[in-house]
Amino acid sequence: MRVLEDSQSSTRALIKRGRAGDRVAWERVFKRVLGRMRVWAHGRVPRSALGAAETHDVVQDAALRVWNRMEKLDFRRSGDLDAYVRQAVINRIRDQPRRGRVRPETVSLDPDLVDKAPSPLDQAIDAEAIVRYQRAFARLDVSDREAIIARLEMGYSFEQVAELTGKKSAAAARMAVNRAVEQLRRAVAGQAE
Repeated sequence: MRVLEDSQSSTRALIKRGRAGDRVAWERVFKRVLGRMRVWAHGRVPRSALGAAETHDVVQDAALRVWNRMEKLDFRRSGDLDAYVRQAVINRIRDQPRRGRVRPETVSLDPDLVDKAPSPLDQAIDAEAIVRYQRAFARLDVSDREAIIARLEMGYSFEQVAELTGKKSAAAARMAVNRAVEQLRRAVAGQAE
């Protein structure tokens, strides 16, 4: 116990010399405090709080924050500096998860990875094309709409289209479907202009 008291009183003397402008005294103070705080913090800092840092980095960062406030701090009792640094380490540990939320973990992306989904522009163009198609389709004659639906949407053969639309033959149905599709194509293209 006597060694600890001597250490604390000599630390107070070094702080007094440091405040008087002795830079070497400050260095000795922080060398002592950093050593004690590293021992104290070892095993207390959860891995999740460390991120890319090590325990000694957390302690050094906390001590540096205390260092920047040394002139404003009051060291009346033995162990006050250790208490300030210990509290700064605890605060630094608590801040670490918040930093993770602010700065999410970086991950590298595979440059060969391609999104196969249509882009927003493609989706907009597709939506516009659908609207143009629907408007043009609505302007076709009923017999032309039936021919297109039977052949293209339902997959009927030309014989079935002929029977459904009342055409004389499969060839006549093919010609009716081709003519209706061409009218539809022109109508859609005309709306796009």
